[in-house]
Formats: sequence, structure tokens, C-alpha cells
Amino acid sequence: MNTMGRLWIETGSLFVGGLISWLPFPAGAAPHLIADVNQRQETIGVDPSEMVSVGGRVFFTGYDRVHGRELWVTDGTEAGTRMMKDIRVGQQSSWPSKLRVVGTRVFFFADDGEHGLTLWSSDGENSVMAGGPSLGSYVYLDGPPIAAGGLLYFAVSNSPNYPHERSLWRSNGTAGGTWLLNPAERDGQFFFQQPFRYSNFLTEMDGGLFFANSGRELWRSFGMRAETVKLADLGTGTQITAMAGENGRLWFTLSRGAAKELWSWFGGVAAMVATIPDGALVGGEMTVREGRVFFVASSPEAGAELWTSDGVVTRRISDIRTGTQSSYPWELTWCGTTLYFTADDGITGRGLWASDGEQTWPVKTWPDGAAPSKLVTSAGVLFFARNVAGWVLWRSDGTETGTVPVKQMTTPQTTSGEQGLMAAGGTLFFKGNDGLTGDELWSSDGTPDGTGMLRDLKGTIDGLVGISPGGVAAWGNELVFCGDDGISGEEPWRSNGTAAGTQILMDVHPGPSDSTPARFAAAGGKLFF
Repeated sequence: MNTMGRLWIETGSLFVGGLISWLPFPAGAAPHLIADVNQRQETIGVDPSEMVSVGGRVFFTGYDRVHGRELWVTDGTEAGTRMMKDIRVGQQSSWPSKLRVVGTRVFFFADDGEHGLTLWSSDGENSVMAGGPSLGSYVYLDGPPIAAGGLLYFAVSNSPNYPHERSLWRSNGTAGGTWLLNPAERDGQFFFQQPFRYSNFLTEMDGGLFFANSGRELWRSFGMRAETVKLADLGTGTQITAMAGENGRLWFTLSRGAAKELWSWFGGVAAMVATIPDGALVGGEMTVREGRVFFVASSPEAGAELWTSDGVVTRRISDIRTGTQSSYPWELTWCGTTLYFTADDGITGRGLWASDGEQTWPVKTWPDGAAPSKLVTSAGVLFFARNVAGWVLWRSDGTETGTVPVKQMTTPQTTSGEQGLMAAGGTLFFKGNDGLTGDELWSSDGTPDGTGMLRDLKGTIDGLVGISPGGVAAWGNELVFCGDDGISGEEPWRSNGTAAGTQILMDVHPGPSDSTPARFAAAGGKLFF
């Protein structure tokens, strides 16, 4: 039973969140709750988010009341779970975000309170500022940062020096190695004073960065300006819409007016592979495995479904939602040689599906309408989450009978935001909330007994604050303690063992701010603290 934050009474004694104080109360009464001081039902945890894995450890952003939101790291043990650095010293947060793994380091954006939101990197022992542009209300990242060849690449929009343009940056994690990568070709000459226009779809392949520029141009960079070259100009009126690569072959889709096309770049040559039926939508989900590309495309007769190509034959694998309506395959995720995804067959709703590249089949559907999401592979097992009266962690071996729930991740009252499933070293990490400790870091080995909170990083905030021997005192026939009713902050309270007799003694620091009383002591009929 969680007694934190409440006053309990038993025969001749008063329980104070686990601390027993003896007072002369009538004997024979059953234990009962005296007063719920803080009725906000507030349990606040570290609220882990943006988890990434590198070197057998998981980095994430976490919050506590002393340091605010900062970068944390865990090796899967309680002792190995700690805050990396208080980048913005004090209670204010540095708000780490956009965590990306580059080699053995983690790159992220954070605000130290002096330089604004800028690029940082960490090796798990030290965190350093890499610099680059300061992001703010009008300067922002245009798409997710991408790691390639030991560097981090990111596009920035509306830089003060280049308004209404997208400037492309690269960084090796140091201030000296973070700079603008912006050649613009004019009459065979490179001019570095202007950024790329509309650089997007940043994609890593074979240590290089491939990206689209101005919609129609395909470029590649190895991090140096002299190594940043245009590979192809696909012509006026085209728009690249998706990109993925493997083993020297880049696949991408584009729109050319009403026509939709699948292309590849291989051996230094960009060539069209196939034309998708007129009127079809192409883009979004795309993945590559063993020389074949899998992507979502739409045709007039079947809607948006799963397609594949080996460079010779391009075809729709199957029509999951029979007819012209779309099943919209989503979250394409490999587990072994099987491609898993979610899709809507129009009858049972959005369920878990799989494909071997030749055909597709339903793994499991649910009549309650709660769709699976957050698909991730850990130790050769597919995990995902479903929200039915709170988030529940599931696992699947690709069969209906082998698709089973593992454990409840949150309660209906504590469901909040992204659960952030992340695999590292054969263990699954995610955000969980048992209703007592708030949003905390959980882990799972795929079994119910092996799934639970890794560590209570922040603790529960309830009404009773002072529970240490110095935090309570007997004062005559009353108990005094540090309490928080959610209105006056942490202040001195008193109780005679009844609900009516449990009340604030004084709002020492008026308003919601805390006075944080401690070290209570009674002497000569007076109370000192």
C-alpha cells in the first residue's frame, strides 16, 4: 500500500507516510485515513522521452524539480541511471530535443540560458556545446537531423542571415567542426555565401548524405564542401516525395505533374524504374531490404497499398482493403525477414499485418478498435503498444496465438503522451506510469515479471512532504508536519487525528510558493522550525 502523502491513524499511534509517531489517541479504532491533504491526485515522475540507444546504453530526456528537464542516461540498472549534466544550471530546463546517435556520441539541441537553443553532443561521460545556429521562434529545424559518416546533418529554416531559405549544416560534435554546408552552383563555380534552397529528405547511405534540393535535384555529400555534388536534375515541375537506400542503390519516388514515378540512383546514374498509375499518390513510408524497395503507393483501382520493386518488376503486393478504398499501410518495421505494419482492411479496423515480399497476411486484429502502434524490434521480437483503458505493451512472433499482451504500461488516469519504445542491448525501454510514481523509465525483457519501473527517478508528489524524523513533531496532542494542499505550496500543517482537525498552520510564504518548513521542535508549549 502506498501511504506516501497521507495521514493514517491506528490504535495509539499515527502513521505519517511510513513514519510512526505516538500520540494519545483512543484505543480500539481500526486504521483509517485521516485526511487527503493534496486532493489534486497529482503523481509526477521524471517523464522520460526521446530515447535513443548507443553503446548498450539509453539516453533520454528527464525532469526533476531540482534541475528541470535535462539529458539522462541509463545502462539498464538503477545505479547506472543518472542525469548527464545540468546544462541550464538550476531549476530551469535546457529542454534537450532531437536526440540522434552519431558513432559513439549522442547529438541533441539544448538551451543553456546564454546561447539559445543550439547543438550539443555527449559521449555518456561529458556533454559539450557544438554550436551552430541558435534556434528560436523564427529559426527552426526543417525536418529531422540525419547521421551519416560520423557527422550530423540538419537543415535550418529562416536563419537571420538567410531569410526564407533552408541552410544545410554539418557537425562532428565540436564547435570547430560545425559549419554551414551551402554550395550553390553558378556557371560551374561554387558560391558559399548562399544556402541550398529547399533541402529535404535527408537520407544516409554508405557513409554519405543524399538529399533533395529545390524539389527536383538529387545531391550527395560526404561532409566537405568539395565533396558535395549534384547527382541529377530531374527536370522542371518534378517533386521528390520519398527516399531510402541500401548497398549503393538509392530509391526515390517523385511526382511529375499528374504522373508518379519510381526512380533509383545506382552506379553513378539516376534512372526511372517505373511509372505508377496516373492519379496515384506516391510517398511517405519507404524501406529497403536485400535489393528490394517496399513503399506505399496508390492506384485508381486499389487505393493506397503496399508496393515493391527489385528494379525490374514493380508491383502492388496485395489489395488489403479490397476495392478502390485504401488500407494505408503504416509503420513499416522489419523483424527478421518479415515486414510488419499496421493497415485497415475496412472490416475489422486497423490491425497488425505482415509481408514476406510476395504476399501479405493479417497477424491479429482487434474488435475494440484500438489500433496497434509504436512498432519496434528488440532481441528478435516485435513489440508494440495498444491503448485500451491505458497503454498496454504487446509482443508478437508473427502468429495470432503468439501475439499477446505483456503488461499494462499506464492506467486510464495516467495515460499521457508518447510512450517512446526503444530497444537497446536486448532490453526494451519505455515510459510507464503505475498511478503512484508518475511517468518514469520502465524496461522489459518481453515477460510480465521482467517488465516494470527501472527506477523512481523523481518520486511521488502528494500532500505530505515531510516524512523524515526531522520533518514531523508532536506538539501537545497534535502532530505538525510539512504539507502541500496544491494551493499554498509546502507549508506547516497540524493534525489532531481527525479530518476536520487537519489544517494548515500558516501560509508562511503567501501564495503557491513553498516555505518548505523543516526541523520541527516543540519546547515550552511553543513550536519552532
